[in-house]
Amino acid sequence: MEKSNLVVENLEVFSLQSIILQDFLAIWRAKLDGRQMPCRKDFDPLELAPVMWPHVLLIDVLPGDMDRFRYRLIGSHIVDALARNVTGQIIDEIQSSTDYDMFVEGFRWSVKHQKPMQSNGSAIFVNKDWIAYESLILPLSEDGSTVNMLLVPAVFTVDPAYARS
Repeated sequence: MEKSNLVVENLEVFSLQSIILQDFLAIWRAKLDGRQMPCRKDFDPLELAPVMWPHVLLIDVLPGDMDRFRYRLIGSHIVDALARNVTGQIIDEIQSSTDYDMFVEGFRWSVKHQKPMQSNGSAIFVNKDWIAYESLILPLSEDGSTVNMLLVPAVFTVDPAYARS
């Protein structure tokens, strides 16, 4: 099975194709207010355009273990694309142990570096390699120094290689 083409990029050089993701990044940056990362309460749900909500994924970084993550909220676009809703579940308890490290690699990077990153690839983690995704991993911090949540907007599409078949 092919691994995801994980792309880690510097905050200033993202190459986002999705306007929705570009908007999420602009909002995240506007919330910095001189800090390394904004916090969850900085985001007013009413300021997000309705088209953005289905693409929202919120992930808790579990206290005391910066290597474990829980799905807090999963937007309908993501649920529909992956045909599963795992809201409230801890990722290492539902993801296969052989794929877990690859699956959370971007989350770990963002937590460790306290910076956003871009991730692109295919949905092989749910055996849907014909679905391509583009996402951001945007760290959030309640205390300004420890990442306690990740805002992960994502856009899923049929991989162009499969669409031509």
